[in-house]
Amino acid sequence: TIRGLTEKLDREVDKVVPRHRFRFKARPKDSASAPAEDRRRNVGVLASYPETEGASAAPSKEDEPAANEKDYNRELKAPNGSNIRRPSFSAAKTISLTEHKNLHVVLPKSASRAATYADLTNLENCIVDMSVPASGETTFLGLALKNLRRCIIITGNVDGPVHITGISDSILVVASRQMRIHECRNVDFYLHCSSHPIVEDCAKVRFAPIPDCY
Repeated sequence: TIRGLTEKLDREVDKVVPRHRFRFKARPKDSASAPAEDRRRNVGVLASYPETEGASAAPSKEDEPAANEKDYNRELKAPNGSNIRRPSFSAAKTISLTEHKNLHVVLPKSASRAATYADLTNLENCIVDMSVPASGETTFLGLALKNLRRCIIITGNVDGPVHITGISDSILVVASRQMRIHECRNVDFYLHCSSHPIVEDCAKVRFAPIPDCY
Protein backbone atom coordinates (compact mmCIF):
# COMPACT_ATOMS: atom_id res chain seq x y z
CA THR A 1 0.00 0.00 0.00
CA ILE A 2 0.99 3.64 -0.35
CA ARG A 3 1.05 4.06 3.42
CA GLY A 4 3.35 1.07 3.82
CA LEU A 5 5.74 2.40 1.18
CA THR A 6 5.74 5.83 2.84
CA GLU A 7 6.60 4.37 6.24
CA LYS A 8 9.39 2.28 4.72
CA LEU A 9 10.80 5.36 2.97
CA ASP A 10 10.74 7.31 6.23
CA ARG A 11 12.70 4.55 7.98
CA GLU A 12 15.33 4.46 5.23
CA VAL A 13 15.70 8.26 5.29
CA ASP A 14 16.24 8.19 9.05
CA LYS A 15 19.13 5.76 8.52
CA VAL A 16 21.05 7.89 6.03
CA VAL A 17 20.23 11.51 6.90
CA PRO A 18 22.56 12.91 9.60
CA ARG A 19 20.95 14.39 12.65
CA HIS A 20 23.47 17.15 13.15
CA ARG A 21 22.77 20.59 11.83
CA PHE A 22 24.71 21.84 8.84
CA ARG A 23 27.98 23.57 9.58
CA PHE A 24 30.91 25.30 7.93
CA LYS A 25 34.59 24.51 8.18
CA ALA A 26 36.57 26.97 10.26
CA ARG A 27 38.27 29.70 8.27
CA PRO A 28 41.62 31.23 9.27
CA LYS A 29 41.46 34.48 11.15
CA ASP A 30 43.95 37.13 12.08
CA SER A 31 45.29 36.75 15.56
CA ALA A 32 43.70 39.13 18.03
CA SER A 33 44.26 39.61 21.69
CA ALA A 34 41.57 38.17 23.94
CA PRO A 35 39.33 40.85 25.48
CA ALA A 36 39.61 41.38 29.20
CA GLU A 37 37.26 39.01 30.99
CA ASP A 38 36.24 41.46 33.71
CA ARG A 39 34.78 43.91 31.16
CA ARG A 40 32.01 41.43 30.45
CA ARG A 41 30.97 40.30 33.90
CA ASN A 42 28.51 43.09 34.64
CA VAL A 43 26.02 42.48 31.85
CA GLY A 44 22.98 43.93 33.55
CA VAL A 45 19.76 42.55 35.00
CA LEU A 46 16.57 41.12 33.58
CA ALA A 47 14.10 43.14 35.64
CA SER A 48 12.98 45.27 32.67
CA TYR A 49 11.74 42.25 30.72
CA PRO A 50 8.14 41.21 31.39
CA GLU A 51 7.51 37.53 31.77
CA THR A 52 5.84 35.73 28.87
CA GLU A 53 4.98 32.11 28.40
CA GLY A 54 8.12 30.42 27.06
CA ALA A 55 8.56 27.29 25.01
CA SER A 56 9.57 24.11 26.75
CA ALA A 57 10.83 20.75 25.62
CA ALA A 58 11.83 17.53 27.29
CA PRO A 59 15.58 16.89 27.30
CA SER A 60 16.66 14.38 24.68
CA LYS A 61 18.99 11.46 25.18
CA GLU A 62 21.44 13.13 22.80
CA ASP A 63 22.00 15.84 25.41
CA GLU A 64 23.12 13.32 28.02
CA PRO A 65 26.90 12.95 28.49
CA ALA A 66 28.67 9.76 27.51
CA ALA A 67 29.46 7.26 30.25
CA ASN A 68 33.12 8.31 30.36
CA GLU A 69 32.45 12.04 30.08
CA LYS A 70 32.16 14.42 33.00
CA ASP A 71 28.63 15.70 33.64
CA TYR A 72 29.10 19.47 33.85
CA ASN A 73 25.35 20.12 33.96
CA ARG A 74 25.01 18.05 37.12
CA GLU A 75 27.99 19.88 38.59
CA LEU A 76 26.36 23.25 37.87
CA LYS A 77 23.12 22.19 39.56
CA ALA A 78 24.96 21.46 42.81
CA PRO A 79 25.17 24.55 45.10
CA ASN A 80 28.67 25.83 45.82
CA GLY A 81 28.08 29.25 47.39
CA SER A 82 29.43 31.23 44.43
CA ASN A 83 27.42 33.83 42.53
CA ILE A 84 29.36 33.16 39.31
CA ARG A 85 30.01 29.62 38.11
CA ARG A 86 33.08 28.86 35.96
CA PRO A 87 32.88 25.30 34.58
CA SER A 88 36.15 24.48 32.83
CA PHE A 89 34.77 22.04 30.23
CA SER A 90 38.39 20.88 29.96
CA ALA A 91 37.24 17.25 29.91
CA ALA A 92 34.44 17.80 27.35
CA LYS A 93 34.43 17.65 23.57
CA THR A 94 31.68 20.25 23.22
CA ILE A 95 29.98 22.81 25.44
CA SER A 96 26.42 22.00 26.44
CA LEU A 97 24.29 23.75 29.06
CA THR A 98 20.76 22.47 29.58
CA GLU A 99 17.93 22.61 32.13
CA HIS A 100 19.18 25.41 34.41
CA LYS A 101 17.53 28.27 36.29
CA ASN A 102 18.95 31.36 38.03
CA LEU A 103 22.59 30.73 37.10
CA HIS A 104 25.38 33.15 36.16
CA VAL A 105 27.95 31.22 34.13
CA VAL A 106 31.22 32.67 32.82
CA LEU A 107 33.30 30.22 30.83
CA PRO A 108 37.04 30.54 31.55
CA LYS A 109 39.84 30.31 29.00
CA SER A 110 40.23 26.60 29.74
CA ALA A 111 36.88 25.98 28.04
CA SER A 112 38.49 26.80 24.68
CA ARG A 113 39.47 23.12 24.46
CA ALA A 114 35.78 22.32 24.02
CA ALA A 115 34.97 25.42 21.95
CA THR A 116 34.04 23.51 18.80
CA TYR A 117 30.27 23.26 19.03
CA ALA A 118 27.99 24.60 21.73
CA ASP A 119 24.34 24.36 22.61
CA LEU A 120 22.27 26.08 25.29
CA THR A 121 18.84 24.54 25.87
CA ASN A 122 15.99 25.08 28.34
CA LEU A 123 17.49 27.88 30.43
CA GLU A 124 15.52 30.36 32.54
CA ASN A 125 16.74 33.51 34.33
CA CYS A 126 20.34 32.74 33.40
CA ILE A 127 23.36 34.79 32.35
CA VAL A 128 25.89 32.92 30.21
CA ASP A 129 29.12 34.51 28.95
CA MET A 130 31.03 32.32 26.47
CA SER A 131 33.08 35.14 24.95
CA VAL A 132 36.44 34.42 26.64
CA PRO A 133 37.05 30.89 25.25
CA ALA A 134 35.70 31.95 21.83
CA SER A 135 37.84 35.02 21.19
CA GLY A 136 40.90 35.70 19.07
CA GLU A 137 41.90 32.66 17.00
CA THR A 138 39.59 30.26 18.88
CA THR A 139 35.99 30.22 17.63
CA PHE A 140 32.95 28.00 17.79
CA LEU A 141 32.20 26.10 14.57
CA GLY A 142 28.49 26.03 15.35
CA LEU A 143 26.02 27.10 18.03
CA ALA A 144 22.40 26.27 18.90
CA LEU A 145 20.24 28.26 21.33
CA LYS A 146 16.81 26.79 22.09
CA ASN A 147 14.05 27.46 24.61
CA LEU A 148 15.67 30.25 26.63
CA ARG A 149 13.55 32.50 28.82
CA ARG A 150 14.63 35.72 30.54
CA CYS A 151 18.31 35.14 29.79
CA ILE A 152 21.37 37.16 28.80
CA ILE A 153 23.65 35.21 26.45
CA ILE A 154 27.05 36.38 25.16
CA THR A 155 28.25 33.80 22.66
CA GLY A 156 31.70 34.89 21.54
CA ASN A 157 32.80 34.33 17.93
CA VAL A 158 31.06 31.64 15.86
CA ASP A 159 32.76 30.75 12.59
CA GLY A 160 29.71 28.91 11.30
CA PRO A 161 25.92 28.80 11.65
CA VAL A 162 23.93 29.87 14.69
CA HIS A 163 20.43 28.44 15.15
CA ILE A 164 18.21 30.41 17.55
CA THR A 165 14.76 28.99 18.35
CA GLY A 166 12.13 29.67 20.99
CA ILE A 167 13.78 32.56 22.87
CA SER A 168 11.69 35.02 24.90
CA ASP A 169 12.32 38.12 27.04
CA SER A 170 16.09 37.91 26.60
CA ILE A 171 19.24 39.66 25.38
CA LEU A 172 21.60 37.93 22.94
CA VAL A 173 25.07 39.11 21.89
CA VAL A 174 26.18 37.07 18.87
CA ALA A 175 28.96 37.26 16.25
CA SER A 176 28.71 34.67 13.48
CA ARG A 177 28.88 33.91 9.77
CA GLN A 178 25.27 32.79 9.41
CA MET A 179 22.21 33.07 11.61
CA ARG A 180 18.71 31.62 11.63
CA ILE A 181 16.22 33.03 14.12
CA HIS A 182 12.87 31.31 14.66
CA GLU A 183 9.92 31.73 17.05
CA CYS A 184 11.45 34.43 19.23
CA ARG A 185 9.51 37.03 21.20
CA ASN A 186 10.63 40.22 22.94
CA VAL A 187 14.35 39.70 22.37
CA ASP A 188 17.14 42.26 21.92
CA PHE A 189 19.83 41.08 19.50
CA TYR A 190 23.30 42.67 19.40
CA LEU A 191 24.74 41.18 16.21
CA HIS A 192 27.66 40.94 13.89
CA CYS A 193 26.78 38.62 11.01
CA SER A 194 28.67 38.09 7.74
CA SER A 195 25.43 37.37 5.88
CA HIS A 196 21.84 38.50 6.21
CA PRO A 197 20.16 36.75 9.16
CA ILE A 198 17.06 34.68 8.42
CA VAL A 199 14.25 35.72 10.77
CA GLU A 200 10.96 33.79 10.80
CA ASP A 201 7.87 33.67 13.04
CA CYS A 202 9.19 36.27 15.50
CA ALA A 203 7.53 39.17 17.32
CA LYS A 204 8.91 42.21 19.14
CA VAL A 205 12.54 41.46 18.28
CA ARG A 206 15.02 44.33 18.07
CA PHE A 207 18.46 44.48 16.46
CA ALA A 208 21.59 46.59 17.06
CA PRO A 209 25.31 46.31 16.20
CA ILE A 210 27.43 44.25 18.56
CA PRO A 211 29.39 46.34 21.12
CA ASP A 212 33.05 47.00 20.25
CA CYS A 213 34.35 45.17 23.33
CA TYR A 214 33.18 41.87 21.86
